Amino acid sequence: MTKSAMIKEMIIQLLSDGSSYTVSQMKIYLIEKDLKDYSEGQFAGSVDNLLKNRKIEKVGRGIYRIAGVEMILAKERDGIFMKKCFVVSPVAICQGLFYQNSVFILCTSLSHLTSSCTLTIIVNVHELIYLEVI
Repeated sequence: MTKSAMIKEMIIQLLSDGSSYTVSQMKIYLIEKDLKDYSEGQFAGSVDNLLKNRKIEKVGRGIYRIAGVEMILAKERDGIFMKKCFVVSPVAICQGLFYQNSVFILCTSLSHLTSSCTLTIIVNVHELIYLEVI
């Protein structure tokens, strides 16, 4: 992972509680997480990239918070930063053995990725299988 990617990930972690933070507070957080060896350009570029991609929003001069959608997708559980994602599979019609086998195959193939996650199967009206992984 690049230094800029680590900076962006840690900024999202900090802002995921929904509070607003100053640039100074973000830099202190990076130091607390043992990320010290970065340039001002890497930090500024990371913040700018998060802004452009609408992951964070500017509240005031040098003050930022997580964007609304990102706040929904970002959670912390037991001190570990988690992201909520959805896996969509149009593999089954919600009837019979074919459906059951499709769900089984999908869950089995994802089990190594979701062993420490909560996995919820959701079937919508269009008969798509959604696996909510938290």
